[in-house]
Amino acid sequence: MPKATLLCALLVLVSSVGTAFADDVRPVAGPVILARSGVQATYLWDASPYVAKLVGDKDVGDAGLRTLEGTAVAVLRDKARTSRSKTLVLRVVYTRSGEVSPVYGTLTFNGVENLATLTAARDAIVKFGAAWNGEIAHGTTPANLKIAITGKLPPPQ
Repeated sequence: MPKATLLCALLVLVSSVGTAFADDVRPVAGPVILARSGVQATYLWDASPYVAKLVGDKDVGDAGLRTLEGTAVAVLRDKARTSRSKTLVLRVVYTRSGEVSPVYGTLTFNGVENLATLTAARDAIVKFGAAWNGEIAHGTTPANLKIAITGKLPPPQ
């Protein structure tokens, strides 16, 4: 009987770890478009609604970037299924907002932030992509994935 109890406890622990990694990958919010095709396919993700949700949840800084990277990997995995390119590049951008316009009562446009660029071989994404979210959640960059953080998330509001 103790073996069955230990086995059940181990099963619960393993399934909860998998759930923790799955929770780190939020659904994609914002359009992802193919900007360039060929040997290297370049995609642009306007992550403005995604970043707004991160800011609203006060999930910014390193934790917010890791969450965004996990979702960006999910985008690459989705695009790798149908792409014929050898390399996939995902550029993550969002629109910055400024002060509230006294005339219109809405936030003003304050430019575009180039937040990150993820690059990987399509074969590596297909083969290892499912395991990459776990590595990113632990704060490490997978060996076959290049992540360049070129901007920053806005401060919490």
